[in-house]
Amino acid sequence: MSGIPEWLEPYLRQGAYNPTQEDISNLEPQSRQEMLLKFASLTGASELSNYYTKQEVDNLISTIPKFSIEVVSQLPTRDISETTVYLVPSQSEEDDVYKEYIYVNNDWELLGIQKVDLNNYYDKSEINSLLSSKVSNSTLTNDYYNKNSINSLLANKADKVTIETGHPSIILTNRSDGGSATNPTYTITYRYGHYKRIDNICFITFAIRAEITNAGTGYATLGGLPYTAMDDAGDQALAVQDISGALIDPEDGTSTLKQGVNVAILDYTKQINLNHKNGMMAFKWGVGTVYVCCTGFYFINA
Repeated sequence: MSGIPEWLEPYLRQGAYNPTQEDISNLEPQSRQEMLLKFASLTGASELSNYYTKQEVDNLISTIPKFSIEVVSQLPTRDISETTVYLVPSQSEEDDVYKEYIYVNNDWELLGIQKVDLNNYYDKSEINSLLSSKVSNSTLTNDYYNKNSINSLLANKADKVTIETGHPSIILTNRSDGGSATNPTYTITYRYGHYKRIDNICFITFAIRAEITNAGTGYATLGGLPYTAMDDAGDQALAVQDISGALIDPEDGTSTLKQGVNVAILDYTKQINLNHKNGMMAFKWGVGTVYVCCTGFYFINA
């Protein structure tokens, strides 16, 4: 017998050897088949025609019809499926009872009666009643924020406020007194400044000391504010901590500063005017040492 070891053939002929699964697994596929056939003949199972192969079993299973279920208002008269169980509402029964039909040998066969329990389901009228009591659109509009409203509020929340800090570089300047203005010539001997912006408000403090060698022409002003002042604010004022030295009072031409000084930020500029407290006259720079120190806050053009 080809493919079967010689040592195994005597045992198979005498029926003295019952091969184990391991013995069979160690053989080549062709030898394994011959060995099983030989063993079958010794054990009286040689009539293999009485057995189905795996493929034959699979083919038989595939021919078994697969039934489906379909609910219809009445039995169909065309496109009838012989593998469908048709459920037709019973006209003589109550509580959702269906009759089960199947089409066999060109005729309808009643299989039985099926009752469908719909106790745990809403009917159409119950659903309509529930929908009528839902929250209305007007309630949502008046009592709730929509997506766009929430996004708008979040965009303007606290951490979106502009906060900036820095050090201003205050300088001496002149503005026109009716004619042309020229800035003074000076040397800065001391300058300090700090500001903090919170949204559209700027808190600022500064001090400057300078040696003026040429007063220039025009009225005395200060420049170098970090932000442009708000328009139509009416010239916002800063508090004066100290102003002394070469600042000429136009009333008597001296630097005595008899009337005191009003420090006002001109609308929509970065310019500080130095005026009398009565607001009727403005100071001019003199020659010599001048010291200006102010603090306060102003609204900026944001």
